[in-house]
Amino acid sequence: MRILLISLAFAPYSGVGAARMTSLAAYLSKHKHYVHVIAYDKSFYKENECKRPIPNNVTISYIACAENKKENIINLQKAICKVIFDNSIDLCIYSVGPYDLINRMPRIKNITGVPYVIDYRDIWLFDCFPEGCGIVYKVKSIVYSLLMCLTERRAFKNASEIVFVTQGCLEKMMKRYHLKSDKLKLIYNGYENKYTYTEEKKTDDFVLAVAGKFKYYNPRAAVAVLDACEKGCVKLVHVGIPDEEFQNNYRSSVYDYRGVKSYKETLDILAEADAFVITYQHKIGLGTKVFDYLAMNKPIIYVGPQNTELAGFVSSWENGYVCENEENIIQVLQKLKQGNHIKLSNDDIDFFSREQQNILYEEILLEIVEEKK
Repeated sequence: MRILLISLAFAPYSGVGAARMTSLAAYLSKHKHYVHVIAYDKSFYKENECKRPIPNNVTISYIACAENKKENIINLQKAICKVIFDNSIDLCIYSVGPYDLINRMPRIKNITGVPYVIDYRDIWLFDCFPEGCGIVYKVKSIVYSLLMCLTERRAFKNASEIVFVTQGCLEKMMKRYHLKSDKLKLIYNGYENKYTYTEEKKTDDFVLAVAGKFKYYNPRAAVAVLDACEKGCVKLVHVGIPDEEFQNNYRSSVYDYRGVKSYKETLDILAEADAFVITYQHKIGLGTKVFDYLAMNKPIIYVGPQNTELAGFVSSWENGYVCENEENIIQVLQKLKQGNHIKLSNDDIDFFSREQQNILYEEILLEIVEEKK
């Protein structure tokens, strides 16, 4: 196959938005498919956000993001059409968000005759309102949802397949647009690699860890976690986007912020922990950090509303815990502190590796290309 992967977030960008398509590109290239990527160049990101290794044997066209949105979209469309015609592309994959090109994909298909797949990583704008959100958030979400409705419907109608990252996302969009189930596919995000432990824990203290954004997803839950840690004599290690408020309000023995790190450095720091924490409030979605935690095979504590897709996923594992408040968190911490080297599960977790999910993705793409012939 000859694949054009339109992923505006891509390596070397080290944010979670680039992980899925960077992994898929590396897998497809390794399995002898031609892969050409169109992405925003490094100027779109901060320097410390560009630490992800670029996959081998993948051709990448980095595009500067123009300040004028209309000009930017026109530049992207021209670049896409040129790559398709110059490289005899069989199939396009468009990863969203960002949603910059979703209204252009049917047009690009008409111009080039090349089918496309929409890879839908994020539907937060169309999710149910998160707990505690303000009126401004609600109004913006409703207006944007209405504006996008016709555009999105047309893009879905012309797509060969629409790939979602969770079952909840798939079902919500199927209901929203009355889509046929045979056009929709589920490919989880997955974890990069199982972590191999090379040494024993450096301390007897019980350590919680969180990677990525912490306060952002549920501020009240994050505060509840730190208050529970303070009362339970537990340290929380945080790698990722800083929360300066927590640095100012909690001792380093409670909130130990380690900075923004590369993926490998992040895993090495997470390996020091006894358990992991996720704060959340969206009804639909799993995020990506839960899969990195899964690869470590240590207990996971979810803090947020119980009736969410992520809460259901975490609680499905033997030592996955769902907490709604500080009291619940303290109870779980006390239980975990009594055990030694507790695993998340004794079951096989290999299905949730990116490798296995990429195998499933490749099968979908091969089927589309075969039907095109």
